[in-house]
Amino acid sequence: RTQLPRIMGRHGGNKRKRDDRGGRGGGRGGRGGGRGGRGDKRAKGEGGYVLEKYARDNALHEEYYKNQPFFTSEEDYKKMVACLQTDLPSTFRMNTNSAYASVIQTRMKNFEESMKGVVGMVGDEEKAIGAPTPISWYPRLRANQTGAWEFSLSGRLMKKADNPQVKSFRQFLMLVNELGGVTRQEAVSMLPPLFMDVDSSHFVLDMCAAPGSKTVQLLEALHTNADGTYCDSPSGVLIANDFNSRRCNLLDLQLKRLGSSSVMITNYAAQLFPELGTKLPQFPLEKIRYDRILCDVPCSGDGTFRKNPDGWA
Repeated sequence: RTQLPRIMGRHGGNKRKRDDRGGRGGGRGGRGGGRGGRGDKRAKGEGGYVLEKYARDNALHEEYYKNQPFFTSEEDYKKMVACLQTDLPSTFRMNTNSAYASVIQTRMKNFEESMKGVVGMVGDEEKAIGAPTPISWYPRLRANQTGAWEFSLSGRLMKKADNPQVKSFRQFLMLVNELGGVTRQEAVSMLPPLFMDVDSSHFVLDMCAAPGSKTVQLLEALHTNADGTYCDSPSGVLIANDFNSRRCNLLDLQLKRLGSSSVMITNYAAQLFPELGTKLPQFPLEKIRYDRILCDVPCSGDGTFRKNPDGWA
């Protein structure tokens, strides 16, 4: 029987303190340390990192959107704001070709049953938490397995929950994400790759790929045969491009979890993306013509208020 291995270091034993390694809390300029990163804000209580309550409104935001032509009435605007003021649930989907698929499915069914009706303290507030539930519209995987789940707490609130079942569930998610068994991804982000209907023969270009959750989904599709079985050597290829070189590093970390040789990362401005091709005898293709192109361009980011409520400030 396949078992989940123990990950040492980041999520397991022998873990050094974050402050010693330049992580979120300080050190030599990691994610939150060095020159005034997130760690400094947390220490000072700025940016909403310490307080549980947020002022989820902004006069400039209201003034701007009320002057836009999208809303047919005041009621429409209020509905949008009401949605933005709610926390985004955690959503994640199964890697269709994971070696740990059966173990993950079994563990998730156990969580679905054992966490029904769970209530716990989140920060200074008691919340009805409940169990993770399958996302009904996401396609079932082979052997009729669940493809994606939703959990009521956002990632931010999961960290603060004191319930032991929630803590156990969060640790499980971190482990299987590290192993490439699941990808934590917003539900709305799962839709474009589904509509693209990629198969193993396609040449696919993702023009604004980082940080890579949709790119991983496209790569999984490339490695899936028409009958749902794993395709080890697809004839197609995925080219993942991003303009920001630092974000390309995040993309690399995401794609490494799948261990595929059918993907290439490039670093170009999308509007200046060059024609690519080869002159290799075994792969004579002077100009690649793509079967599918995904261009998820940068947006206002206002929808991220649900997962980053300090953005209202």
